[in-house]
Amino acid sequence: MRQLRGYALPLVLLLMVILAAAGAAAVLVMKSSAQATATVINRRQAFYACDGVGRAAMIKARAYMRSDTTPTTSELQVAVCGATSGCPNKADFTPVGFDIDTLSLSTAGLQACSSNGQCASNSCQGGFCVPVLPLPNGPFRGMNARQTDLSIIIEATKAATNARCRVEENLALGEIGLFQFFIFAEGYTDLGIPPAMTINGRVHVNGDFC
Repeated sequence: MRQLRGYALPLVLLLMVILAAAGAAAVLVMKSSAQATATVINRRQAFYACDGVGRAAMIKARAYMRSDTTPTTSELQVAVCGATSGCPNKADFTPVGFDIDTLSLSTAGLQACSSNGQCASNSCQGGFCVPVLPLPNGPFRGMNARQTDLSIIIEATKAATNARCRVEENLALGEIGLFQFFIFAEGYTDLGIPPAMTINGRVHVNGDFC
């Protein structure tokens, strides 16, 4: 019996060492996985923060462009950020727990009409060639709209983890003429029972439409 115990003890000790090493390795793997997951989450949160700042800046730019149909980059930057350089108003866009490092807007502007008031492929409005083109996407896709190109660059940092994001968006703000929502008809929509018809898209009606 003593001889059997002598052989069993080293084996048990060896198994305990192997189990301890395996447990330590498992802990290290779990720790590394948790760190990788946290990094991904922080980066995703930073991206969402940059995207939200860009959307807020775009909404403010759109509101300003309702009153200024031919904005320059400097005018747009002042309207959104409060200055031509930097962004003194960045606190208005900053999510909780983040710092905005960069917020800048720019627009290519509009070309002046020719001396006879003509443009190569756009309409002349207020002395400038205004692009009127079909919208490429979105709920109003295919409708003609007066479009103004706009670029936004956002860089932000999450204060707690220093996770950073950078988003650069190029978009076009479009204004659709109201008459594109009208239905022009004579008789069928006003008198009697009309034949079957199909009407697609958004519609504006001044009175009843049955």
